[in-house]
Amino acid sequence: MFASHYGWLHSTPDKSQQTRIKALGQGSQFANLPEVKLTYLVELFFDMGMASVDTALKPLNFGEISSYKAASNIEMSPFDIVTIKKMSESYVAWVHKGKAINCQSPFFEDKRTLEQQREETNNKFKSLGRKHGN
Repeated sequence: MFASHYGWLHSTPDKSQQTRIKALGQGSQFANLPEVKLTYLVELFFDMGMASVDTALKPLNFGEISSYKAASNIEMSPFDIVTIKKMSESYVAWVHKGKAINCQSPFFEDKRTLEQQREETNNKFKSLGRKHGN
């Protein structure tokens, strides 16, 4: 889920000049990332670059992961290797899916309190009223 949502945040919707994360801003509830229990895998995912870029963005392949493992002289279990590959595939898939302007986020967690949600909704309605002269 982490890699999918991270890919969605880094996608650039059609007819847009900026990624979703830039458009939404860091404070947006859509920018919240899912909790990760195996954080070392996320660190490896970032260290490997998440994907490869040739003429297009492509998922990391086993050869690239193996080369990284050998070059950095680190131990990786078969589980780690397969998980990194799947994370890369999800990341790339969601970067591409996210190009559709109406693409829904694969993850959403609203960390605002109920009171904050109500206040924000109220302020948006007030703003709409002022905008339309009411």
